[in-house]
Amino acid sequence: MKWVLRIGLVLVLLVVAAVVVLPMLISKEDILAEAEKQASASLGREVEIGSVSGISIFPPRLTIENLAVSSGEGFKAPNLVTMEEARIGVKLMPLLTSRSVEIDSFVLSSPTVTLETLADGRNNYTFESTEPTAEEDASTGGAPATGKIVIEDGELTYTSPDASYAATDADITLVLPPVGEPLTVDGSMMLEGVDTSVALEVAEPWAMTASQPSDLSFDVKLGGNEVSGSFNALAEPLTIRGPMQVALTDIAALTPFIGAESVEAAAPFGAIRVSGEAEATAESVSFSGADLQTALGSATGALTANLAATVPAITGELAAGRIDLRPFFPEEMQETEAGAFPEWSEEEMDFSGLSAANANLKLSAQEIVLPTYSLTSVAGELRLQDGRAAMTLSDGRAFGGQAKGSFALNGAANQPAIDAKLDFSGINFAEAGPALLSTKRLFGRGSVGFDLQTAGRSQRAWVEALDGTASADIEEGLIDGVDLSQLATTALSLISQLQGDASKVATVASGLQNLTASVVGEEARTAFDIADFDVRIENGAVSIGEAKLLTDTFRGTVGGGLNLAGQGLDMRLLLAAKAPGAESFNELRLPVSVTGTFNSPKIGIDTRPLAEQAARGAAADALGRVGIEVQEGQKVEDALRDRARSEIGNLLGGLGRRRQEQPAEPAADADDEEPSEEQPPR
Repeated sequence: MKWVLRIGLVLVLLVVAAVVVLPMLISKEDILAEAEKQASASLGREVEIGSVSGISIFPPRLTIENLAVSSGEGFKAPNLVTMEEARIGVKLMPLLTSRSVEIDSFVLSSPTVTLETLADGRNNYTFESTEPTAEEDASTGGAPATGKIVIEDGELTYTSPDASYAATDADITLVLPPVGEPLTVDGSMMLEGVDTSVALEVAEPWAMTASQPSDLSFDVKLGGNEVSGSFNALAEPLTIRGPMQVALTDIAALTPFIGAESVEAAAPFGAIRVSGEAEATAESVSFSGADLQTALGSATGALTANLAATVPAITGELAAGRIDLRPFFPEEMQETEAGAFPEWSEEEMDFSGLSAANANLKLSAQEIVLPTYSLTSVAGELRLQDGRAAMTLSDGRAFGGQAKGSFALNGAANQPAIDAKLDFSGINFAEAGPALLSTKRLFGRGSVGFDLQTAGRSQRAWVEALDGTASADIEEGLIDGVDLSQLATTALSLISQLQGDASKVATVASGLQNLTASVVGEEARTAFDIADFDVRIENGAVSIGEAKLLTDTFRGTVGGGLNLAGQGLDMRLLLAAKAPGAESFNELRLPVSVTGTFNSPKIGIDTRPLAEQAARGAAADALGRVGIEVQEGQKVEDALRDRARSEIGNLLGGLGRRRQEQPAEPAADADDEEPSEEQPPR
């Protein structure tokens, strides 16, 4: 057993010698020079080392102080990397046998790394390998330098003409492999206060340095956002092709990079996910077979995004499922009673999301949801430019019918403005009435067209500023809440009682007033065969140019208007009814008024003409008894005036005739003449 102890003692002595004696035999000056030489060769950049403060055999390592890696010519920051201390791992045998330094790792403790990009595109962090000398080539076989670079608790800054970022708590490991093995980068940091991690693997890094393609995969996480992919990549010019996934699930974390305005603009989209076959350069990314998902909806198709623009400029063609645009508009309106028309919202609308990107897209969608209705089977084009949206609807369905037209929204204006030219045909007015005509009381099928403009920051402001025209044609419909046919028929029957008996005026007037209450109610309906109207709108006030309701036995003509802002009614109806078997309509010559509000309309009949008619009839009868006839439609005053004029004419004419019938008087003799004052009497 003694020989075992002796061997153990020898091994201990060898270890002591390796740890204590050998470092004393190695020249630090030689190692310093060799370390600078090898580091400069590895990075292709001048490396300066202040001093070698320690040499270790187990593990083989050099500890150096005051290391600096040059940025190169033309950069504001003189050094790419500076640090007070670094540990350099070296290969043991070359160090022992030839006292040469072959570096296989850098461990940079608390370094300061300054990354800089100039306006001409040059940067200080792209390393260019130096050409090996003949001696180096012979000794190394021309192989590129390999090893590992580790950054511990580093500080990184990046500056360019357009941006500046800073990172702290950086822990990064870069492995420079031998030929045929992958380059890897793994790290984490706090980038502008956002938790960030990076994982990169390049299958053939040395091929990429020779402008050859290589397979590449990466995964970058920034806050709750992630971009990953597996590509075939080319370094010069930078081009990658392959499957790519983008998941922006915490857009607020991107505020330091894209600005608060862009984050706010993107808020309605919620989490954004894009995946597909990508082709990307430093300035653009294109997706084929793209799958786009947002809180507003999802779509598939082809997309190209120009990333060099101030905001992304997107072109392509998308087929969407359901797109919900309601987040751009005020929240759900206040609760109202069942069937009641809601008050206009005064909540300010925010369309800043339209400025998140510019776009020119061909779009089809199964459904587009707006605040008050939906469009389905949509086909058209969408343009976004600097916060302005314009959609051309070449085809679509709404309210059970067809929809076509154009819609423009200027969300960038201080007062968001709308210009809409829309035509709906074959629609169900039970669905369309509340959304398009501000009424829940109209039913039937037909068409409606709009040419409208408005501007404002709330729904109420839009209504108050609304200008334009509208028209509608409806068939086989009804008006809920009032029976105008019964009103006309019963009113005509009541008025017929006045024929020959004007004393019943008060009774008939009272009956008409009671009638208006009986034809209004939840069960009341006005059925019609055809209805059409044309209106003009100015500052939210609707003027009815021509509006008609028609059936075989009832006819109505509507005039007046509506106050959209106040949801008020001020209309006048002229009604006519046809008795069974009659050939013509009998007109109700009393104007019917529709007043009140959308939720509480009021029907009234102006009975004043009845009293006037009764008084006229009584006066006409009295005048008739004295021989003065009052013609149909003639005022009593006019009849009296005409009779007086006739009598005066007759009187004057009679006097003239009598004067002509009297004999002429004989001429007076001179002797009979009376003397004048100037002629004295004879």
